[in-house]
Amino acid sequence: MRVPGRKGSELTLFDGSGVGLQDLSLARAALERARARARVRGMGQRLDLTCE
Repeated sequence: MRVPGRKGSELTLFDGSGVGLQDLSLARAALERARARARVRGMGQRLDLTCE
Protein backbone atom coordinates (compact mmCIF):
# COMPACT_ATOMS: atom_id res chain seq x y z
CA MET A 1 0.00 0.00 0.00
CA ARG A 2 1.47 3.33 -1.01
CA VAL A 3 1.03 6.37 1.24
CA PRO A 4 1.03 9.89 -0.23
CA GLY A 5 4.03 12.07 0.60
CA ARG A 6 4.21 15.68 1.78
CA LYS A 7 2.04 18.30 0.17
CA GLY A 8 3.16 21.87 -0.44
CA SER A 9 3.98 23.60 2.84
CA GLU A 10 4.35 20.53 5.07
CA LEU A 11 7.80 20.40 6.67
CA THR A 12 9.45 18.08 9.19
CA LEU A 13 12.26 19.44 11.38
CA PHE A 14 14.77 17.51 13.47
CA ASP A 15 17.03 19.15 16.04
CA GLY A 16 19.73 16.68 16.97
CA SER A 17 22.07 19.25 18.52
CA GLY A 18 21.96 17.76 22.02
CA VAL A 19 22.21 14.10 21.06
CA GLY A 20 26.01 13.93 20.73
CA LEU A 21 26.52 15.89 23.91
CA GLN A 22 24.19 13.55 25.78
CA ASP A 23 26.11 10.52 24.47
CA LEU A 24 29.43 12.00 25.63
CA SER A 25 27.99 12.90 29.00
CA LEU A 26 26.67 9.38 29.56
CA ALA A 27 29.94 7.80 28.41
CA ARG A 28 31.93 9.97 30.81
CA ALA A 29 29.64 9.09 33.72
CA ALA A 30 29.93 5.36 32.91
CA LEU A 31 33.73 5.59 32.71
CA GLU A 32 33.98 7.46 36.00
CA ARG A 33 31.75 4.88 37.69
CA ALA A 34 33.79 1.99 36.30
CA ARG A 35 37.04 3.59 37.47
CA ALA A 36 35.62 4.21 40.95
CA ARG A 37 34.47 0.58 41.24
CA ALA A 38 37.86 -0.68 40.05
CA ARG A 39 39.67 1.45 42.66
CA VAL A 40 37.45 0.15 45.47
CA ARG A 41 38.02 -3.46 44.42
CA GLY A 42 41.73 -3.02 43.74
CA MET A 43 41.22 -3.88 40.09
CA GLY A 44 42.30 -2.37 36.85
CA GLN A 45 45.52 -1.30 35.28
CA ARG A 46 46.31 1.91 33.46
CA LEU A 47 47.97 1.48 30.09
CA ASP A 48 49.87 4.11 28.12
CA LEU A 49 48.66 3.78 24.54
CA THR A 50 50.38 6.85 23.13
CA CYS A 51 52.54 6.52 20.03
CA GLU A 52 56.01 7.98 19.99
